[in-house]
Amino acid sequence: MRQIRALLVRLAGMFRHSSQEQELAEELESNIAFHVEDNIRAGMSPAEARRQAILKFGGIESSKQAHRDRRGLPFLESCLYDLRFSMRSLARSRIFTMVAVGSLAFGIGSTTVIFTVAKAIFAPPLPYAQSDRLVEISEVGRPSRSTGVNVASADVVEWKRSNTVFSDMAEYVGLDERGKARINLLLTGPEETRVLKGLVVSNNLLNVLGVAPILGRSFRSNDVDRVAILSYECWQNQFGGDAHILGRLITLDGAPSEVIGVMPRGFLFPNQKFDVFILPGEFTPNRIFYDEGVIARLRPGVSIEEARVQMAAIGARLQREFPETNARLSPSVEGWHAALAAPSRPALLMLIAAVAMLFLIVCSNVAHLQFGRAASRALEFAIRMALGAGRGRLVRQLLTENLVLSVLGGMIGLALAAVACVALPRLSLGTIPLYAELRIDSWVVLFNVLVTLLAPLLFGIAPALSCGRSDGLRIQGNSSTQSHRSVRNLLVGGEVALSVVLVVCAGLLIRSFIRLQNVDLGFQTEHALSFRLDLRVLVNSEAELARQLADIESRLIEQPGIEAAGATVRPILGGGAGAEAPVTFLGRERALRLEIVTPGYFATMRTPLLSGRSLSRSDTATSGLVVVVNSAFERTYFPDRNTLGKQIILGNRGPATIVGVVSDLKQEGVDQPAAPAAFASTNQIIPNAMTFIVRGRGDEHDLAAAARFSVHSVNKLVPLMNVATLDDLVQSSVSGQRVRTWLLSLTAGAALFLAALGIYGVLAYSVAQRSAEIGIRMALGASPVDLFRLVLVDGIRPVLSGAILGFAGAYAASSLMQSLLFGTVPVDPATYMSTALILAAVSLSACAVPALRAIRLDPMVTLRQQ
Repeated sequence: MRQIRALLVRLAGMFRHSSQEQELAEELESNIAFHVEDNIRAGMSPAEARRQAILKFGGIESSKQAHRDRRGLPFLESCLYDLRFSMRSLARSRIFTMVAVGSLAFGIGSTTVIFTVAKAIFAPPLPYAQSDRLVEISEVGRPSRSTGVNVASADVVEWKRSNTVFSDMAEYVGLDERGKARINLLLTGPEETRVLKGLVVSNNLLNVLGVAPILGRSFRSNDVDRVAILSYECWQNQFGGDAHILGRLITLDGAPSEVIGVMPRGFLFPNQKFDVFILPGEFTPNRIFYDEGVIARLRPGVSIEEARVQMAAIGARLQREFPETNARLSPSVEGWHAALAAPSRPALLMLIAAVAMLFLIVCSNVAHLQFGRAASRALEFAIRMALGAGRGRLVRQLLTENLVLSVLGGMIGLALAAVACVALPRLSLGTIPLYAELRIDSWVVLFNVLVTLLAPLLFGIAPALSCGRSDGLRIQGNSSTQSHRSVRNLLVGGEVALSVVLVVCAGLLIRSFIRLQNVDLGFQTEHALSFRLDLRVLVNSEAELARQLADIESRLIEQPGIEAAGATVRPILGGGAGAEAPVTFLGRERALRLEIVTPGYFATMRTPLLSGRSLSRSDTATSGLVVVVNSAFERTYFPDRNTLGKQIILGNRGPATIVGVVSDLKQEGVDQPAAPAAFASTNQIIPNAMTFIVRGRGDEHDLAAAARFSVHSVNKLVPLMNVATLDDLVQSSVSGQRVRTWLLSLTAGAALFLAALGIYGVLAYSVAQRSAEIGIRMALGASPVDLFRLVLVDGIRPVLSGAILGFAGAYAASSLMQSLLFGTVPVDPATYMSTALILAAVSLSACAVPALRAIRLDPMVTLRQQ
């Protein structure tokens, strides 16, 4: 208790400084007066009496300081003094302060932003009950890429029957292989038809997730397929938040469905917002189509490793029992959160590493600034040490200044991170998962504080220790010792090495993106618009459906400004899941991508015909079935190119003859190889929904207006869905690659700029410190060319060593980027050569300015100054 009271008294003493100082001075003067009186009575003169009294007392100022130390907290007072002095010192060096704080704000802000994104994607629990017990089960080994929506329904039946590690297992259908919604349900009313995004789920899905509707109930095992659960947003937007929505019959795809529940606001599954959830109805499980996603909940006490072992055993058994379909397949069990974050992980890890390198470069650059500023303060340090300041006192003062710089940069960086959290979801174009909420919370603030405290240790320790050495201080301001220059050269080499790694990685992404932009799509995108129509619930018969589709195509071609029109059953670049059909050829039943197109589709898309003929209007329902296949089909199944005339059995429709081969049309994605496909005519197989493409001379608004007029002149209730130009669809398909290329290129550009500043700063500082040497060389007859070469070699030496390390690091880092590259190998000679040329140009430019300044020095003026 006494110690606490003493601490409080000392703290209070810090805030009563002026009054206590006056009391102390009066008390000391009173004591000295008593001694003076005694000395005068002893026969001394007044002046000698006072001098002897002061000598006996031991010094006024030292006594005052001893008393101050006892009444206050000397260390805290000293820190506050250092803080005030640092603020005044930095205020006098405004340019230095602005550059240092700006650099730190950029570096700390970037690290805070990337931490915020990583935390939002990887850290928060999902909004499901005990979400850490949820797992995704997919099948590994299929020829197409795996996104978790790749399981055959018959395999799910076996998994449910045989496993003992899951308390329940649920399925869902409605996503393509890219994880995008692909089921559109038509909500028909008396006046208009609206389009809802739907997800087909098993009746136990919500129970597996542990989420209940806020209104109504979940699906039950005895529910028929004509019931629906709405999302909160759909309930509000489409039904006005009707309080009596439960039990209401709505017409979905032409059939009545009873609304039994409304999900909570913002409910996401799996990483999409759907309008309505429906049941699949009766169907026969099969091993031909693999478009189901599977989520399961682990039993209490069962680990994910145990689940993997048992599912692997089940998968091995299915391989033996069904070798034709399951020979290469094995179940994969991953945590649900990890599965959702998996698509973002490679790019995010790359950006985390890039931002960490940028932060180190920023700290190195600020260290350069501190070294240069210390040279101009050498006289100040020398005077302070001559007055009794120890090395530790100087180092503490300099570290306090570094901390002030870092705190200012950290606060600005946190503000920049807050702005980025608002802007990134809009700029990332879907690359950040929907469940990831970017916000500045206590963890982000704590991380910002830790980075802010770490930065001064990285950029401030070496300059502070160097400036605190008494042997490094000279009154003339020359503190450039050999060890001092070596430290700065090491910092430059490190900056160059990190910059080279970033520039090489950015170059690889840029070359990959350029090749992605120039890939052969199999069709031309200019002056073309696409839109989707779904007439299946708006017509009474198949004949009426065929008539309306034909009339719409005819009306489109008649519109002024439209040169060609065609249609396909699938969305352009809309993925492939759910578009396969069971066909038989070469003696085996297979799942083949089957598209139904109008005879004018290939001409409208400007897809080259490689052999045979295209689909014709003479191919009708009364003539024999014909198909056109793509080049991928021919390469896969008929590599001898003996394709024409072969037959494919289209289920119960009978055999179809292959009459032509066309170029591959990119459908699964610009960065994905085309899958084998066959194309049949709408004159022979009538589809329910079609994606129309119109090509013309006008802009997209004119084409859209003409398309809308043509469609509504045939059927005014048909909504035009997914209206977009082919250019926009292609750009949207590569948006993820564009965002990460842009971000890494920006980081690499900033790193290279900071490295150039570091090179320039070190060389300019070296020229200033070697001015006497340069003056002597010039006085002795050294030519400007020799001096220019001398300075240039001095600056290029650390650049070369850093470049060697950087290219070695880039070689190691680029191999980790293989999954992010398209048509580009990690060790791409052109990228490395371009990086070397860029580095050479930047380095020579940074070195040239100090070198030119050196050869313009007047030797007489320089020598006089020394």
